Amino acid sequence: MVAPWKDHLRAYPLAEWEALETKLLSQGGEPDIVKFVRYVVGGVVECSLDKQGRILLPPDLRSDANLTKEVILSGMIDWVEIWDKAALLAENDTARNGFEDFKASLSRMGIL
Repeated sequence: MVAPWKDHLRAYPLAEWEALETKLLSQGGEPDIVKFVRYVVGGVVECSLDKQGRILLPPDLRSDANLTKEVILSGMIDWVEIWDKAALLAENDTARNGFEDFKASLSRMGIL
């Protein structure tokens, strides 16, 4: 399942997508969550693979994420993000420049 996600797309295995839907159904009654569901769940598409194993993204999803010729797939443990290359490089610059901001959370998780 591929869903729009602000400035990129998220591709979920079916089981992960169903878990997200269940969580939204059980906890998502707030007005801002209703808007989120309308945007993300309303825009989700089951995408197939072509004969060479490439995912076929519909034009509206490509347009929504401003995907140009060069895209990058970023594995995120439970899903895969699909980014326009320039947008992901900018996002990664922001993360790199604010890396110190992650220390407290990583420490609480026992990673640092």
